[in-house]
Amino acid sequence: MALVRPFVSVVTVTYNAAEALRRTLDSVRAQNWGAIEHIVIDGGSDDGTVDLLAARDREIALWRSERDEGIYDAMNKGLAGASGEFVLFLNSGDTLSGKVLFPGQDPSRLLPVKVLDFWGKPRFLHLRDLRLGMPYCHQG
Repeated sequence: MALVRPFVSVVTVTYNAAEALRRTLDSVRAQNWGAIEHIVIDGGSDDGTVDLLAARDREIALWRSERDEGIYDAMNKGLAGASGEFVLFLNSGDTLSGKVLFPGQDPSRLLPVKVLDFWGKPRFLHLRDLRLGMPYCHQG
């Protein structure tokens, strides 16, 4: 049987954030689509993160726990291990809101990004917001 290349590689970086990582893992797993490759790079945590990763090894395509030179070094390690056609960086504690990764999705469109405005009211960013600068975080 030929292996199918993942459509989306989700790269999560973490350090001493086991509970936050659990929420992130849950949100990626909830996508329930076999074309997602989840990669987790841990900076050598000592708070139970490694135990969590080992316990959920079957749902993570690649994970490693080792000291790194910081968040961007960890992101580059994750990117080096990614084999998907597209890469989504989703840090520990960040979650996907609902099912946003699905078959037939047009990845050339920006994913809707929910933010809090100046008054703390949630709203979705739109393409027109790009006129004001780059309002999207790296997940968007």
